[in-house]
Amino acid sequence: MINASAEISAFPNPATGGQFYVQMPTSESATISIYSLQGQLLYMNKLAGQTKYSIHLPQTNNKQYLVVHIVTKENSSTFNMLSMP
Repeated sequence: MINASAEISAFPNPATGGQFYVQMPTSESATISIYSLQGQLLYMNKLAGQTKYSIHLPQTNNKQYLVVHIVTKENSSTFNMLSMP
């Protein structure tokens, strides 16, 4: 069970070069989904066995706003992220 005071975080924001990190309070399994603001699924992956993950997205020539959604067994977190080239 996740400690109520522990949170999932995504940083830095804005992300540069299509890279950012996800910090989990425990190493429990989770699913990360990243969407464009138009609702297009850009990335999906299982996270398990670590508390910090490096996420790499394809680089774009312009800034892109993203919605990052992380679901664990007991909760979910959603972040608005700006990805810079």
